[in-house]
Amino acid sequence: THSGDLTFFPPGLGACGKINVVSDLMVAVSFEVFNSFGPQTNGNQVCGRKIQATAPGGKTVTVSVEDKCASCAQFDLDMSPAAFDQLADESVGRLHGVTMALTVSQRRCLIVPIHLERRNVGFSQAES
Repeated sequence: THSGDLTFFPPGLGACGKINVVSDLMVAVSFEVFNSFGPQTNGNQVCGRKIQATAPGGKTVTVSVEDKCASCAQFDLDMSPAAFDQLADESVGRLHGVTMALTVSQRRCLIVPIHLERRNVGFSQAES
């Protein structure tokens, strides 16, 4: 798993081509993570994948990747308010030390950085 910061934003039309609302359990990932699954936006292989995020206090939420975040560091997440609210009060603004794992078919997978040709970093999936 990896850790990063967690923020929230009012979603709308995301990079995956879906219109999201504040009550959706969705997330925007960094450009680096998003583009490691391919250069296209709509139809990108990361779109719709689930990420389980865990706050330092142990609260968890599972969110669907629906957008990319221009201001996020590599493993930061930018969530809808509904998703953020499951981990912390919005008055916190930014939550540090949130861990995340990509989930596939109800099986939790580790997110492991790998070097890709002419790209910075991608993800490979390994069962835990």
